[in-house]
Amino acid sequence: MKYKMTYRLMGYFSAALLSFSVIAGVLFWSLFTWHTAGLHEKQLKARAVSIAETLSQLSRQKNRGRGMSGGYGAYLRFLDDIAMSEVWLADENARTIQTCRKHTSLSYGELPPGAEDLIKQVFEGNVVSNREFTPVLDAPSITVGAPIYDTEGTVTQALLLHSPVTGINSAQR
Repeated sequence: MKYKMTYRLMGYFSAALLSFSVIAGVLFWSLFTWHTAGLHEKQLKARAVSIAETLSQLSRQKNRGRGMSGGYGAYLRFLDDIAMSEVWLADENARTIQTCRKHTSLSYGELPPGAEDLIKQVFEGNVVSNREFTPVLDAPSITVGAPIYDTEGTVTQALLLHSPVTGINSAQR
């Protein structure tokens, strides 16, 4: 009888310890994912704003008669190499997106449903992010959009930076 009570207490203690461990593990995993994705998104937003400001300055120089005659082409290819992200430029009037890495264009119709809303918010002057472009990019990713302004201060294009989040998944494992 004495040993039966001991085994029962050890079983309850083990079950409680196992339950606590599982709950703490799941909580840590979700907090780690949330925090890491948030940091990655914050860094991506800062990078997108910096690139958009530079493209706005290049646009102003081009409009004043100095600088690039053929557009952003070489600069974007350079950015695509060093930005650690895929760089796209969206044009609201033509409703097309110029991709830099693949040197192709996409129409708005090829985008997933939530992606067009992100582009619309960028053309309103906001810096926004989402994860709606995952089907287009064939990998889980965070997308950040930043506006590019002309000399009058109106938004002429939307810069989209896509960064894969595969590193977060490997860090979780």
